[in-house]
Amino acid sequence: MKQNDIHKLHELEASELIQKLDELRTSFVSLRMQKFSHKLANIAQVSHLAKDIARVQTVLKEKMKATA
Repeated sequence: MKQNDIHKLHELEASELIQKLDELRTSFVSLRMQKFSHKLANIAQVSHLAKDIARVQTVLKEKMKATA
C-alpha cells in the first residue's frame, strides 16, 4: 500500500473501513488457498495483503477510539 493510500484510509468513514476490511480478508483467504495449492506465482502478495489488513484495522481502531 502506497503512502497516499494510507492517507486516504484516514479520510474514510468507519463503515467504509469495515467494508474495505471485509474485501481484504476475502482476497486474503483466496490468496492463501492459491498459495497452498501451489498456484500462486508471487507468494509475497500474501504478506503484503496481511499488512494492509493490519493497517486498515489500526485506522479503524483509531476511529472507534476517537468517537468513544
